[in-house]
This record gives sequence, structure tokens and C-alpha cells, in this order.
Amino acid sequence: MKRASVIALLVGLAIGVGVIAWVGAGTVAESMRAAGWRVVLLAPMFIPSMALAAWSWRLLLPRRAPGLGRTLGVMWISLGVAWLAPMGQIAAEVVKAMWARGRGVPGSAALASVVADKTVQVGTQIVLALVGLALLAWVSSDAGAVAGAAIGLGVFALAVVGFMIAQARGMFRASAALARGPLKRFATEALHDKAGRADDAVRAVYADRRRLTLAALARLGFRLGLVIETYVALRLVGVEVGPARVLALEALAQAVRAGAFLVPAGVGVQEGAFVALGAALGIPAPAALAVSLCKRTRELILGVPALVAWQVYLGAPAKRSATNRSNADSTPSGSSSGG
Repeated sequence: MKRASVIALLVGLAIGVGVIAWVGAGTVAESMRAAGWRVVLLAPMFIPSMALAAWSWRLLLPRRAPGLGRTLGVMWISLGVAWLAPMGQIAAEVVKAMWARGRGVPGSAALASVVADKTVQVGTQIVLALVGLALLAWVSSDAGAVAGAAIGLGVFALAVVGFMIAQARGMFRASAALARGPLKRFATEALHDKAGRADDAVRAVYADRRRLTLAALARLGFRLGLVIETYVALRLVGVEVGPARVLALEALAQAVRAGAFLVPAGVGVQEGAFVALGAALGIPAPAALAVSLCKRTRELILGVPALVAWQVYLGAPAKRSATNRSNADSTPSGSSSGG
């Protein structure tokens, strides 16, 4: 996975450099200068959206789990991981599950909350992207761009449907069953029992339709917050665009970046998506690329301290726990610490 991540990063960087070279570094710099210091305002603007994402996940956790304030803190950390760490979109979900488990949530419930939250994320992304595709078809005369967006979104939607079907059929039990084949040495009764509990926990989360609906609405609010961010960023770089074009741009660009999860931070992919979609929507390429860079700036402002917090707040306790286990293992049987 590390090798694949490095290769994907190099490909993404190549795409990014190619996009900047094609658009023209000078014209992009002019657009960024128009935004100036005001680009930092995108960071505090993002906090309400982040709170909605945290609330969405909190609704999928057991009621006795830590409250929204602490959930918001780990959501900030997980987003920083998603933005800046290798395999970030996957690592972010692992961070959330480990945090919940470390705060007293049973392992099966912690895993189920993350699986359900990921399903809500991609489900709302598909819904918003479909709206964006309809708006793109309405306002753009570029039939090729509309067809390409429709094909890409169709593939993404099929993958999401497959993920949902796998959950319905018990994907953890199915994964454990595979251990009877090439991974036979890992096939234990405990593994199968844990897999069964995880599948049951996922179904329990989906059984609470009210909380699931609220979670989906909160996550949709998070995505609409990103649309507002794109509108503000366009204004900062000196471009005025109607709401329909802004929604189409952000919704489809979100879907492209999500689909390129192997590329760390979607480097290059996001930039190429903004330029290509911007062209179809009548947005100048330098401005579209500058908007993507404005979003990158916000990710750096919020993401770098989040990675530091990850090591201090989540990493240090894990290291202490590992050290304690190592010390316990190295203590001779029958010895006493009392002297």
C-alpha cells in the first residue's frame, strides 16, 4: 500500500504540475494575489461544517459515547489526516475507530459507526453530485464534459451500491470466511465471532432510522458548507458566478477527489477537476485553479496542527499502552514489584 501510495502521489504531482503549466503559473499567481491574506478566512469559515460532520458521526455512535465536543476534536484530527496523510481517507476512518474504542465504545460498535459514517459520506456525496450533474447539463453547452461526468459518476455510484450490498450481506463474516482459504492460519473462532458482532452492530446502526436520517442531513449540510466555501473563494479571486454553477463545480469536484482516494490528498486530481469543470461552466481556468489552491491553504491551516494533535492526543496514549504491554511481557513470571 505504501508503494501504491507513493506511485499515486507521483502521478498526482505530475498532473498538478501539468495543469499549472497549461494554465500558466503567472496567471494563477495573479488570481491568488487578488485573494491575498483573506484566504485564511476560509479556515474559521470551515468550523461550522466540521461541527456538522462531527454531529453526523456522533449520531451513529452509541448514546453513551463521548459528547459532541470531544467528537468534534477527533473529527478535526481525522480530517487533517484525510487531507495530509498518505492513504488519508482510509487512515482517517481508522483514527476515528481507534479513538472511539479507546473511549470505552465496544470494538464492534466503534467499527460499525465508522462503516455507517463512511456510507453516509459517500451516499450524500452521490446525491449532491447528481444534483451537480443535472445543473452542469442545464447550464453548460459542453456535451463531452457532461457525458464524461455522467460516466464517472455512474462508476462511483456502482461502487457505493456494491459497498452497501456487501454490508447488507455481512461483509465482515464474508471477510472472515476468506481466512479459511489462503489465510487459513488466521482463521480462529474468535475472529469469526468478532466478525459476526461487527455485522450485527452495523445492522443495529441502520435500524435506528431516525438517527440515520439526521446523520445524513447533517452530512449533507457539511457538503453544502463546502459549496458556500467555493462561492466565497471564487469571490476572493475576483470571479462572480451564479449558485447553480458553483454547486455543480463543487459537487462534482468533491466526487472526483473522493474517487481518487489512492492519491494522497487528491494532489493534482482536485486541481485538474476544478480546471476541467470550470471550463465547462464558463469559469476561467486561472480562477478555477486558484480556488482549488485556496482550499489547499485552508487544509494546511487546519490540517497541520491536526496532525500534531494526532501525535500528542491520540499517538502518545497508544505508545504508552504499547510500552506498558511490553514491560508486562518482559516481567518474569512470579516476580514482585514490591521488592
